Amino acid sequence: MSAMMRTAASDVPGCLTHRDPGIPRPIQDVANSGDNIINFGFWEGKVQDSELISRLRDHPSGFGLNGTYHSTAMFVAGYDLARSGGMLRGFHEWLSVRDGELSSQHWILRILYEAVPEFRFQGFEQLRLTPEQDRKALDHFLSSLLKFLAERDDRRALPRMYAAYDSLMSSVYDAEEG
Repeated sequence: MSAMMRTAASDVPGCLTHRDPGIPRPIQDVANSGDNIINFGFWEGKVQDSELISRLRDHPSGFGLNGTYHSTAMFVAGYDLARSGGMLRGFHEWLSVRDGELSSQHWILRILYEAVPEFRFQGFEQLRLTPEQDRKALDHFLSSLLKFLAERDDRRALPRMYAAYDSLMSSVYDAEEG
């Protein structure tokens, strides 16, 4: 083995190892409270989900994104999965209550169709939006998500939303049984 291959990472100037105290801790879910310990390089600390989305809206390149609807929606979906569904828990139900109708459509497409009604989805590999459509879809998504997060974090509004969703579901099932 060459000397280079035997060199430990801790011997290389500027290289951080798992023993170094300077290594940021990974993202941690804090009991689904909407607070996360997070380090994306340009800020570190306890961050509310709404603050994350606001920063994502204002500085998409800071998250490695190109500022399009598709990349932003995929980032948010991935972030939600990393938090075991904690950020978007209730988003589908909130969209149903907001619109007054149930839908099996995934939120990614639902938001896109709301913002760009003339768009016809033919698969993500065929997802071609004009710059204007992309901007409208992204603006609608982020504003809807911020409204949802405000309601989700309101201890009185969230139960009301779930009660309204339950009522909406009951009206469908009652109509089917009658």
